[in-house]
Amino acid sequence: MQVGSDCGASQQSPSLPLLAMLVGIPLLFILSFNQITHAHQLPESDTSAAGQGNQEASPGVTAEELRTSQDVLIEAEPEQWKSVSSGSLHTCGIGSDGSVVCWGDDHHRKLDAPSGAFRAIAAGFSHTCGVEMGGSVVCWGSDSYGQVEAPAGDFVSVSAGWGHSCGVGTEGSLVCWGSDGSGQASPPEGSFVSVSAGWEHTCAVKTDRSTICWGNRGRWLEPPPEPFLAVSAGYRFSCGIKDDRTAACWGRNYYGQASAPEGMFASISAGLLHSCGVRVDGSVVCWGSDLYGQTDAPAGVFLAVTAGHRFSCGIRVDRTVSCWGLDNTPASVPSARVDRSGPVVYLTFDDGPHPVYTPLLLDVLGRYGVRATFFVIGARAERYPEVIRRIVSEGHSLANHTWNHEDLATLSREEFDETIGRTQELLGDHATPCMRPPFGSTNEFTEEWAAAHGLRVVLWTASANAWAGLEAPTVAGRLMEGIKDGSIVLMHPNAETVQAVEIVLDRLSGRGIRYEPVCPAPEPTLHPGSTRLSTPASRTGGDLR
Repeated sequence: MQVGSDCGASQQSPSLPLLAMLVGIPLLFILSFNQITHAHQLPESDTSAAGQGNQEASPGVTAEELRTSQDVLIEAEPEQWKSVSSGSLHTCGIGSDGSVVCWGDDHHRKLDAPSGAFRAIAAGFSHTCGVEMGGSVVCWGSDSYGQVEAPAGDFVSVSAGWGHSCGVGTEGSLVCWGSDGSGQASPPEGSFVSVSAGWEHTCAVKTDRSTICWGNRGRWLEPPPEPFLAVSAGYRFSCGIKDDRTAACWGRNYYGQASAPEGMFASISAGLLHSCGVRVDGSVVCWGSDLYGQTDAPAGVFLAVTAGHRFSCGIRVDRTVSCWGLDNTPASVPSARVDRSGPVVYLTFDDGPHPVYTPLLLDVLGRYGVRATFFVIGARAERYPEVIRRIVSEGHSLANHTWNHEDLATLSREEFDETIGRTQELLGDHATPCMRPPFGSTNEFTEEWAAAHGLRVVLWTASANAWAGLEAPTVAGRLMEGIKDGSIVLMHPNAETVQAVEIVLDRLSGRGIRYEPVCPAPEPTLHPGSTRLSTPASRTGGDLR
C-alpha cells in the first residue's frame, strides 16, 4: 500500500500493531449533503438534478468488477433519496417523504430512527442525529458521553462524531455536546455556516469562509488559510472544498487519505482512513486506504458521497443509493420510505398564477377530483389574488417560487431573504413549508438559507417541457412517459398544459392513482360568519382576501 506524508513528517509505514489498531477502529463521518451545489445543472429546459429522474441512470460497476471477494456494490431500489450519511458500521438516509431509514450494524440501537419528517441526517460512530423539519435536533443510539442529549433550539444542520455531536443554529450559532476529553465539544466563538464532528476534533466553516478546527490537543488541526465552502472531519485528518472548488486535506496521511486529487469538487467527505468527493461533472473519486474496496467508486453521475469506516455510499443523479466496500449492510440498501397504500403522483405547477390558464387548470383538476401544488411567484400572486383564493378554496397547496422568478444560485444572502421572505409573507397562513428554485438552480447555501425560513427545497422527477412550444398531444405523451408511482411532475400554466393534463388524467383514470399535493396545505382559516379565506397582508399592502 502506498504510504503518504504526515504533515511534513518523514514518510514511514505504521507498525503492524498500529495498523491493526487503526483498521479496527470504527468511525464516522461525513459532510452533510446540503453541501451539494448547482454544478450539475441541465440546460434551461430542465435545469435541476432531480429533473433528470426520468432519464436512464449511468450504469455502475458490478460486484465482479471490484477488487476482492470482500468488495461489494450494493444498489438501492429505484426510490427517491434526499440524503444519506455513513457512520462506522451503519448508514442512514432520508427518503422522499422525509422519513429516516437506517441499515447495517445495530449495536447501541443506532438504527432505531424516530418517526417523523427530517431535513438533515448524520451518522456517527455509535449514534445518529437528525434535524427535524421544524428545526429540532433528535439523536439516538449510544449515549455513553451524552452525545444524544441534543439541546433545544432551531438548527439548520447537525454532525455526529465518535462521542460528540455538533449543530449549527438558524442564526449561525454553534453548539456541541457529548465527549469533550480533547476539547472537541468546546467550539470557539463566532458565526458559522457548517460544522463537521470527527473522532477527536471538530472543524467548522465560519460566515467569513475561514475554516477553524479544535480539539485533539492541537494536533492535526491546521487548515490552509484560504477561504472554504465546506469542510469534513475524519480520523485525525480533515478535508474541505476551497472557494475555487479545489479540494484540500490536512492531518495524518499514512494511507494517502489526506492527499486530495486535483480537480474541482461539488462535495467532499472524510471517513476513517479514506476520503471521497464528487467532482463538478458528477463523477466520484475516493483516495486513501482501499483494504475493503471503499475507494473503488463506481462509474456514473452522483449528487453527493459519504465516506464511512470500511465502505462508502453515494446518491446517484436519479436519487438512488449505491454503496461499495465491505458489506456491513443487509443484502441490499432498503428502499426509501414511501406511502405504499397505492400509487401516488404529485402534480405541480410553476410560475403562476396566470389569470387565464390557472383557472382553466383548476377546472380540469376539479373535474377529476385531483389536488395539486402551485409554486407561485409572489409578484403574480399579489397581482391576481382572486386566483390564489380559488387555489386555496379548492383544496390545493401554495408554495414559494420567489418574488420575481430570480435565479437563486446568483443571489446574496440578503437578496435571497428578500425574495423568499417577501413571497412567504404574502402567502401568509396559506403557505406550505416548501419552495422551488426557478430553473431548479441552486448553490451550496440554498437548502441552508431556505431552512432558515422554515422551508425545504422541492424539485421534480418528471417534466413535459411544455414551455418549449410543444403541441398538447406531445406534452401529454411526455407526461405519460415520466409518470410513475411517486413522481413529482413539473408543469407550467399555458394552453398546451391545460389540454395535456386533461388527456393524461383521462387516460390514467380507473388505475387507482392518488393525486396529492407534494406539500400538504394548512387548514384554512375562515372569518366568522363568512366563507372567505383570510391571509395576512403583504408588506406592500396587498391582501389576498
